[in-house]
Amino acid sequence: MEDPRWAGGAIELLIFLGRGPRSLSDVLADLWAWPPLDGPYSDRLMTASADLSPEAEPGCPLYGSATLPSGPSVPFASYPVVDDDGAWIYAGVPVAGLGEAYPVGAYPFEASATEPWVLEVHAWLEGLASHVFVKTEIYGGVIGWLTTVDVEEVLQGATPEPRFNTYIATRDGRLSFQRPNTSAPLMT
Repeated sequence: MEDPRWAGGAIELLIFLGRGPRSLSDVLADLWAWPPLDGPYSDRLMTASADLSPEAEPGCPLYGSATLPSGPSVPFASYPVVDDDGAWIYAGVPVAGLGEAYPVGAYPFEASATEPWVLEVHAWLEGLASHVFVKTEIYGGVIGWLTTVDVEEVLQGATPEPRFNTYIATRDGRLSFQRPNTSAPLMT
């Protein structure tokens, strides 16, 4: 039986790695070594027999759990994508799982990206990006409800106005985060 906490889309971190010198498997291993995460596993049931080390097969999701800043452990997933521009990693938490810790309501339809709980989740995912950045250069990224994101903006380093998502850039050897700045609902 499918765990209902995997439903409802996700708030995710998308990082662009370009064609860096590190293997995608190594980057995924670094991502999953972040202390709030448990995993990865090859299936959503997270059975011990399915435990594996991160594989870099594009489109192959990895599953686990994450301990949120507010305390609960919720589902977490990552998956790599490789395209003509290079490698990308998506990693995040399903909205239904976030409902165990926050008043998600009908997010992203009725709540804005500047709700306190949304900003807390964004900041938490910024921590994950910073953790990965210690060993791997990140050329750009975004945090949020990613179905609304144009990846060309990420590749060009553009930061849209108004912002419904957190945009990540590398400046002077450090990550910078441009957080959401509108209280309008993300989707109508």
